[in-house]
Amino acid sequence: MPIGPAARRSPLAEAAPSRLTPAGSAERTLGVIGDGWVLRILRNAFRGTRRFSDWQAALGIPRAVLANRLDRLTEAGVLVRAPYGMAPVRHEYRLTEMGLDLWRVLLAIWDWETVWNVDPTQMRLRLTHLGCGKVIRPQLGCSACGEGLNAFTSTHLPGPGAGMDPAPPPRAHRRATAALRDNALNAFPTEIARVHGDRWMAMVIGRMFQGERRFSQFRAALGISPALLTARLAELADLGFIRHRATGPGRFEYKLTRKGIDLFPIVLQMIRWGDRWLAGPAGAPMVLVHRDCGATFTPKLCCSHCHAVLDRRSVRLS
Repeated sequence: MPIGPAARRSPLAEAAPSRLTPAGSAERTLGVIGDGWVLRILRNAFRGTRRFSDWQAALGIPRAVLANRLDRLTEAGVLVRAPYGMAPVRHEYRLTEMGLDLWRVLLAIWDWETVWNVDPTQMRLRLTHLGCGKVIRPQLGCSACGEGLNAFTSTHLPGPGAGMDPAPPPRAHRRATAALRDNALNAFPTEIARVHGDRWMAMVIGRMFQGERRFSQFRAALGISPALLTARLAELADLGFIRHRATGPGRFEYKLTRKGIDLFPIVLQMIRWGDRWLAGPAGAPMVLVHRDCGATFTPKLCCSHCHAVLDRRSVRLS
């Protein structure tokens, strides 16, 4: 059974680190899916993969790593372990309603890749809206007025669940973890995987959409070490997601490039998912506001041709 928001705490809230950081639904979502292997596992799950051996064959992932990620996704409520066959009994992993609800995040990632990670050696999938029969792109829409929105027409206010979350704990065995991270990203070598498969880079991007620009702001908001933050900012700059300019001796201001700004739909869908499944009884930490109509909104994905609201049963990638 899927686990609702009132019954499940954020994975970040179950840790016991030494400091607190501002609560955020995107950060909570990254606590569940902010890993290169997890993104690959989920993509295959949406394509019908359910069995351990099939994931291992498709992804070339070490058994111990696959078992760890499947356990984490099951514990989070994204997957459920179900028996199949007899003598001996075997198990497969199925997406719960909570897991199926990640389709918007994965679709937003796919759409970004169609613009910024075009690989001429691979066949490009097309998204068809079954409602109108047209090949489309998903577009962000305001749930209040129905009009389109973007990073420049959206803002935010503190929500009923605003407060503090425990900072993400440091990961043990840093060298081994770094090696696994590199293996996962090399096996899934798109730039989006490098960003959203690394929770720190993704969280920096998320904070930039909230208006933060300076090294000290990122540190205070994320509880990240100076060395780790320096490395992640450098990697984001190398990948072309951010740029920086000097504001004084040894001081810099960081801004998103066009490529980085186009990550906005992914961030919004992470916020939406985190608000629904990880907010708990207190409610969302942040309220989204559409500047054009002045109303609070939940981000929706719409058809670029007929403008109907999309759901996972009304679209087909082929």
